[in-house]
Amino acid sequence: MNDFRQSKLALTDRKYYSVEALEQNPPQADIYCTGSDQVWNSTWNEGFNKAFYLSFAPEGAKRIAYAASIGKSSLEDWEKPLMRDALNRYSHISVREAEAAELLNSIGVHGAVPVIDPTLMLNRDDWSVLRDDSVLPAEPYILVYQLNKNHEFDQYVQRFADKTGLPVYRIAYGVHEKRKGEHAIICPTVGGFVSLFMNAEYVITDSFHGTAFSMNLERKFVAISPGRFSGRIMNLLEMTGETSHYLDDWRNLDIADQPIDHTHVAQVLETKRTEAQTFLDKAINE
Repeated sequence: MNDFRQSKLALTDRKYYSVEALEQNPPQADIYCTGSDQVWNSTWNEGFNKAFYLSFAPEGAKRIAYAASIGKSSLEDWEKPLMRDALNRYSHISVREAEAAELLNSIGVHGAVPVIDPTLMLNRDDWSVLRDDSVLPAEPYILVYQLNKNHEFDQYVQRFADKTGLPVYRIAYGVHEKRKGEHAIICPTVGGFVSLFMNAEYVITDSFHGTAFSMNLERKFVAISPGRFSGRIMNLLEMTGETSHYLDDWRNLDIADQPIDHTHVAQVLETKRTEAQTFLDKAINE
């Protein structure tokens, strides 16, 4: 990941490891932007993380948010005034979930615009530029991208593999994530990650981004609830009309073969890209 950051992103010379360091010597910029994944989720962040509310930006600086995610359906009473005060200093806010816009409106932060996740701003051809096929298996395969421990999930994968006769390859971030009877690909590069999704016969995932990549890269997939913070997966499936790919019964091994209208999905995503680009143009230039 560090190699990718160094080669693809414009980074500040200084590294920041705390909000205090950011506030003492903030990076100089024309616009300060918050985004995206779970940045305003106080449960995930274990509190109110001021850095994600751009507390360090100089007085009078332009603050915007792109696809900022709250990732939960309600706010704690203690965080509401903190969020309201911080976010009312923003000139333009977009959020990843429609529910997030409603939550912000309920605490007095008005006008937040729902937009698609940043990974969906690129289409299949855009992502293919980054692919690294050196990691690919020589045979057709099932790809597993699992973020949460779940014994029923593991059993489902094995039953699905038995049904299809295909081997299972799992993207993992440590040897502890290996499963018996599966092949683990530990810490693939960004290009390898893209290639593994792009070439999978099937994807089984409990991840929002696993679902998003599966749809965007036109793969057959099964989306499984991760438990908490699962609403964003269903939002994406409802937006594209693919709710039939959401697992509602561990005995159902046919979900992945439900038809997918890739043309419709692509059209929906292209419309959403245009809307998001319009928001960004307005937020940057006004």
